[in-house]
Amino acid sequence: MKQKTIGRNPLEEYLSSKESNELATASLQEQQTLESNQQDNLLPSSSKQRITLYISSDVIDRVKNAVYWEPGLTLAAFAEDALFKALSELEAERGKPFAQRKERKLRGGRPLN
Repeated sequence: MKQKTIGRNPLEEYLSSKESNELATASLQEQQTLESNQQDNLLPSSSKQRITLYISSDVIDRVKNAVYWEPGLTLAAFAEDALFKALSELEAERGKPFAQRKERKLRGGRPLN
């Protein structure tokens, strides 16, 4: 039987270590996001819903830049955190939370402006 001259394949070793590092990094980022949400009393909800908004292009560009440069941050997490903080400020100004709306659905459609 012919003996291998190089031993282990260095490419396989590199790829397997890279995959394990990526999995560890992703797991760490998820844990950091969860801890951050818990610190803000914003526990991730088990049921999520989609919402469509029209936002000015310059704000969208700034948000995308922020998400790009912040490791582990997603657009969804950024938007949820920003909406939570804005809603908390509005409720603090009013002195109480908003009452439950009478109709479950809001009227949709494009803005008229």
